[in-house]
Amino acid sequence: MTTRRRLLQAAALLPWLGIVPVARAHRSHVVLTRLAANRQAGTWEWTHELHYHDAVTALGVLLPGRQVDPASAEGRARLVFELDRTLRFIGPDGVKLAPSTLGGELEGDSIVLYQEAPAPALPGKWQVESRFLQGLLGGVSHHVSLDLGGPTRLLRLDAANPRAGFEA
Repeated sequence: MTTRRRLLQAAALLPWLGIVPVARAHRSHVVLTRLAANRQAGTWEWTHELHYHDAVTALGVLLPGRQVDPASAEGRARLVFELDRTLRFIGPDGVKLAPSTLGGELEGDSIVLYQEAPAPALPGKWQVESRFLQGLLGGVSHHVSLDLGGPTRLLRLDAANPRAGFEA
């Protein structure tokens, strides 16, 4: 019998002995944002999703000495404040959109935050810039999905490439 096979058999017995190994795989830090146009309401709607554990870590840095649950109203408000400070959608005229916060919730192992703004009437080349959580967590990637009519586009932003353009 090979050494590998013996190790696999031994590992299979661990739960029967009451020993449960802990997985220590590294999970990447990814924030997902979906921007969708709601033509009936005349708005742009944002849904931002981040891992609960990343939100706990970020709040620990933002609010040192305090333990604030990201799912609480205070935790969600602090995360939205950081989001508003570090995520920008800039129109062809150079003006930054200022979305209103609708709320947030715990969904599975993620914190989801919702925002909306009146749909801009100015078509053309837009810019999105994200530095959300980049100073708080190492290696954060912000994936922005744009569903503004036509094919959906996905932009990947990170510390090396924090800005991208799109047509709206």
